[in-house]
Amino acid sequence: MNALSSYILFLIVTLFIPIPTWGNDDSIASSLTSDTHHNNVLYYFFQKKFLTATSKSLFFEKSKRYEPENYNDNLLVGALYLSYGLFDDAKELFIKVADKSGEPALRDKAWLYLAETFYRRAEYDNALSVLNRIKQTLPSELEARKVILNANIFLFQNLYDQAAKILIDLKEEETIWADYARFNLGVALIKLQQTKQGMTVIETIASRIGTLDPEAAALRDRANIALGYTALNNQQAASARKYFERIHLHGPYSNQALFGLGQSWFIEQQPSKAIKIWMELNKRNIYGAAVLESSLVIAQAYITEKNHSQALIYLNKAINTIDSDVTLLQKTIIDIESNQLMNEIQWQWEPNNLPKALRRHTITKLMSSHQFIETLRSYRDLKYVNDQFSAWKNSIAAFETMLDTRRRGYHDKLPAILKKYETLDINKMNSRYSDLTKKIKNIEKNNDIVALKTKEEASYLKRMIAVNTRLEKISPLLSPEKAQRYKERAKRVQGLLYWKMAIDYKPRLHTAKKHLKELASEISNATRLRTALNKAQQQEPELFEQYKNRISGLSKRVKRMETEMVKIVAAQKKQINLAATTQLNKQVKQLTHYKEQAQYAIAQIYDLTVTTSNKKIKVRKIK
Repeated sequence: MNALSSYILFLIVTLFIPIPTWGNDDSIASSLTSDTHHNNVLYYFFQKKFLTATSKSLFFEKSKRYEPENYNDNLLVGALYLSYGLFDDAKELFIKVADKSGEPALRDKAWLYLAETFYRRAEYDNALSVLNRIKQTLPSELEARKVILNANIFLFQNLYDQAAKILIDLKEEETIWADYARFNLGVALIKLQQTKQGMTVIETIASRIGTLDPEAAALRDRANIALGYTALNNQQAASARKYFERIHLHGPYSNQALFGLGQSWFIEQQPSKAIKIWMELNKRNIYGAAVLESSLVIAQAYITEKNHSQALIYLNKAINTIDSDVTLLQKTIIDIESNQLMNEIQWQWEPNNLPKALRRHTITKLMSSHQFIETLRSYRDLKYVNDQFSAWKNSIAAFETMLDTRRRGYHDKLPAILKKYETLDINKMNSRYSDLTKKIKNIEKNNDIVALKTKEEASYLKRMIAVNTRLEKISPLLSPEKAQRYKERAKRVQGLLYWKMAIDYKPRLHTAKKHLKELASEISNATRLRTALNKAQQQEPELFEQYKNRISGLSKRVKRMETEMVKIVAAQKKQINLAATTQLNKQVKQLTHYKEQAQYAIAQIYDLTVTTSNKKIKVRKIK
């Protein structure tokens, strides 16, 4: 059957597993380091804010804020470049790390990522050359990825024997990557016409039992699908049934399994059993290639049983389904050409979120196209970048407000500051400081304790002078003994005063020197501030003008980039519309082919009916 041939062609020729998408690969990001700026980039990377992570990393690198020889960040930015399809920029960074990094593990990571870069550009010889430079320093998961990558390169080059030799190294490991390797190894062996060996390898995945995570369960079902259709291709119907019966009844491969299960009975010339299986498939959602083809094969089975009336029912049902699908596809194409599809596609877009249930079928099939997925991802990236212009324009407006506030603050405060400093005579202060310095030096040189007297002590000294003067005047009026006694008492008080000043002389001298030093510092600060003020009066207006011009330049640059981005987004929208309509037109063409087959089968039935009727008429005439 044509339907069976299409499934075998799809499942056997394209079964090997691709390399994972860069943007969702957290293993590219290294662990936290002592470099806080690198960790800041990682913070946004793990939030899937790749544009912010990239722009911050480029800013940190340009402003030289990274620690010297920070090659971890080069790896990270290279990975981000790849996620945006900037292969040349990514390659340049990976080569830089590989050539300059002295850390073997980091260097080998760079070689691996560079090899994947070449692989994605279909430069398979370059990818193999780079892979051969990798030493045994990769972690186990990355080592498995390296083997998968190496094998995929050989598979794309149709070198299946070499792919099998490489993949055999991962047969004993118990990881999801090892399962992918086993799967690809089985495919490689089947392509080498070593079907038995290939099926044995795939059987290790297909025969697993117990609870598996969704990824492993899907891989197991896919392995059973591959084994089942391979067995059918070799006319091993009983073996094919064993594989198809392992598949989850409501899993993503259940329709293909039911289709193949019915085919296994049909091959054994038991169309009634095949019809029962295909009936179950036909009762499901009326959409889907396997479900549609079930109507055709049910009709063919009825034709085999010569039940032409039932065959006509299912052929007409298939034609009606095809007409409905074609109408829906054509409406979808019209919607795409009028940009309706782009209005339905949001940043976090899922087919199940679309408002019309019927539309989900066609869009889901459309989304299975690699070309459309890549085109859509590029459109989303461009749309996200385009949305950032609003934030950047808001930032520029904030910068303008900040500059205006600073300029007004400068002009408002400048007069009061100038008035304050105009009353400050720096030359007079320096002269006064010079006099005080000389005075302190003379006091210290002459050990002049009286020069550092306090205000209270100065008052006492003045009173003592007055007392001595008065004693001199009244001494003739007193008896010699009494006059002598007063003079000795005055002398003791004066000695006590000088003794106190002598004791406090050293601390007072130290304090005077300290104050003198503080005065020198204040004068220096005043001089510096006055100089800065004079400089600011000259430079601030120029700085304001420079900032104004810079902000204006950024504003013009953002507007220019935004204009260009609008054109790019429009071009990408046109590209995605073209990719979508191309894929949908292929579906229309395929459905039209199915319809032609159904119409041809109906014509054959009518022709057979007419021929049989004519034969009966001829027989009656002979009698």
